[in-house]
Amino acid sequence: MNYICMPRLSGSAPPPRGSIALLSACPVCGATCWDREIPEELEDKAVVKVCVECAIRRVTRTGKVAGRARRPRAERQCG
Repeated sequence: MNYICMPRLSGSAPPPRGSIALLSACPVCGATCWDREIPEELEDKAVVKVCVECAIRRVTRTGKVAGRARRPRAERQCG
């Protein structure tokens, strides 16, 4: 499966250059993203437009994006 990465709006990325700036929702997580056109080379193949984080999750087959997950704090014990 091929994925087209759409930059997230929450990442304060400017609109993509050279294309019409449209907002759309990621079909996986629902995040608001800048929509991208499908390149001519991939028009005849099966592609899915997803946000960058969901594409990373799908390609690496993990549930979390590295660097974004927070670890729970360790409980403090006295004495």
